[in-house]
Amino acid sequence: MIKTALSSAAMLGATVEQILDAAQRSGVQAIEWSSDGFLDSGDDTAAGNLMLKTLKAGLTIASYATLFRAGIHTREEFDRVMSTARSVQAPIIRLWAPPLQAASYAQIKTADAEFVDIARELGDCAGTHGFTLCFSPARNSVLNSWSRAAVLMDTIKHPFIKLAWEPAPDVSFDESMEIFSRISGHVGMVVSRSLAADGTIHSLCQRDEDWSLYLDAFDEQGGAPDMARYIVIRAFKDNCPDNLKSDVDLINYYSGQLRRYRRRRLL
Repeated sequence: MIKTALSSAAMLGATVEQILDAAQRSGVQAIEWSSDGFLDSGDDTAAGNLMLKTLKAGLTIASYATLFRAGIHTREEFDRVMSTARSVQAPIIRLWAPPLQAASYAQIKTADAEFVDIARELGDCAGTHGFTLCFSPARNSVLNSWSRAAVLMDTIKHPFIKLAWEPAPDVSFDESMEIFSRISGHVGMVVSRSLAADGTIHSLCQRDEDWSLYLDAFDEQGGAPDMARYIVIRAFKDNCPDNLKSDVDLINYYSGQLRRYRRRRLL
């Protein structure tokens, strides 16, 4: 079941109360709380208070987004991240792969192998405590392209290691679908920023047909039909509440259409 979540990172500088109010008004079902300005890892008291405020607002927790980089930060730091995620009751931890500083083919292969080992180790630990880890690709990291991410995820083959996928602003819809098809089964969440090629943020409604097919592909990955699959809104046009609501309405509309379609297909 596809659900919407608002990332607190979409509203940097806002208060917790302002974020919860925006979430309620827009109709999202959950919040992704970020360590970027809102919830430091290791502050379990703040995490518990944040969880209670979120639940009292009628919302759930989709994920905990952290600046933790595998292979760079220590295992002790990862334990603090998990403790905070547990206190805020986040089922998913969004994190980052290590930077790729290699120049030669041999160095790249070594960096890949090291990441595979670290990811498996972290995945084993996360799975024991009921968390799924979603790595966000980045140009300066080991996961610097979707093709490399696909190869590495196929190698890792861990049930608690996934990717946070988002449509790239500089590729066509057909290319985006080809990318998604290649990593299908490895996507733990979809991130929505609706970036244009020039870096500006547009409304999802400007690419509504594209998003209807992205959601269909995300929902078709498999797994229990009632399992929550989150679309995390990481940015919205002009930081305007009306634009946030329009994006949420679009996702909720197509999510409802998909549920009805799946139900008819099963009957």
